Amino acid sequence: MHTRIFYATTIITLLWLANLAIAQQPVLNNDQFGVGITLPEGWSEVEGNERAIFNFKHEESQSQIEIIATQLMSTDVANVFYDTFHETLEQSNFERQNVASETIGAYTGTLTHYLFAYAGVQLKIVVFQFTRESTAYLVVGYIKADEFDALFPGFQAAVSNLTFQS
Repeated sequence: MHTRIFYATTIITLLWLANLAIAQQPVLNNDQFGVGITLPEGWSEVEGNERAIFNFKHEESQSQIEIIATQLMSTDVANVFYDTFHETLEQSNFERQNVASETIGAYTGTLTHYLFAYAGVQLKIVVFQFTRESTAYLVVGYIKADEFDALFPGFQAAVSNLTFQS
């Protein structure tokens, strides 16, 4: 009888600890832009991308998500920033597939899909752009085409998990 109670208590404790670990994904902050993000499950933070305020990698697939922000002189110039980014992709032979107005989590913006082939690998690139106050944001996902359906929810979570201090 005591052995069963011990095992039941141990199992309950282990399940509680596993749920606690899942619920406490790391929260990362960028003080310059007053933005935080809960790390998407299955993705890890990586360093070395100077243009991104957050940069994540999915270890198994080598897919990446980067979040870029730029302070605008006025919200009217946001389109210049966005257009320049997209022109750069297209000049690098990224093939634009689809552009649509989209809401992801609490944020409404534009979601653009691209295809890109490199060294025999087909990539899908997704770009979600939105403006908040006087800052323009780009969330960019670089995902292998054959893993896109499985990994796109991590991209959506990256957008949905953004929080702002003001």
